[in-house]
Amino acid sequence: MAFMGLGQVSKWVDLGKEAERRAIDIDDIGRRVAAMTVRAAAQNFHGTPIEAIETGEQVVGLAERLGDRGWLNLALYAWDRPTSSPAATSMRIGHLVAHAPS
Repeated sequence: MAFMGLGQVSKWVDLGKEAERRAIDIDDIGRRVAAMTVRAAAQNFHGTPIEAIETGEQVVGLAERLGDRGWLNLALYAWDRPTSSPAATSMRIGHLVAHAPS
């Protein structure tokens, strides 16, 4: 978020993409979740809401697979930020309902 205050949100997004690429290269799902969570948060301020929602969906799925509730909660928070449009809200609610514990 330091880059946001400097008006360099695109750099924030780029750093998140680079970190994700490196995490994929070393097959480290924990680092990939961290990088994608940062990128999802950055995309709330840069790009389209659809891009932010798509990244958020991906990172929530990875965080669920990782089984780390801390990253999952942060990913859900980052995913919830992009827009308050009814369509986006419906997508997020649908995901949460489909993946709710029994």
